Amino acid sequence: MEDLEAPRAAPWERKLVECPLLVSLVDELGLEPVIRCIDSFTRMWGGRCERLERAVVERDADAGMDAALSLKSGAAMLGALPLASLAQEMHAAARAAGCTGLWTPAERLLTTLQGLGSATAVELDAIATREGGDYRGSAAR
Repeated sequence: MEDLEAPRAAPWERKLVECPLLVSLVDELGLEPVIRCIDSFTRMWGGRCERLERAVVERDADAGMDAALSLKSGAAMLGALPLASLAQEMHAAARAAGCTGLWTPAERLLTTLQGLGSATAVELDAIATREGGDYRGSAAR
């Protein structure tokens, strides 16, 4: 029997936040530091999004790669894997655009990234405030 790889789900078809990763982070760092990280991430979302948009509009590959890498790191740490994955794609698109001058892929990704990032920030905020920040109740979902 031939092994078939399951098709990769588009970022918006996956859970926005993997709560078991947040549980692990809470176990490692404690609840309060994780809530502060979530708060920082959600407060910084608008600025990160603006940096990405400005980089694409101004055709600044270095700024685009920097903003995408920052977003990827923060999202991955908090279990926002679809957003981290899309930020990695944006990083690659900005790097390619710097070499080729073709910004269309980055422009297309930007719109999806803006929507996914906003939804992820809302979800992270809801998780942080739900049941006083009790991630374990969310992990079973």
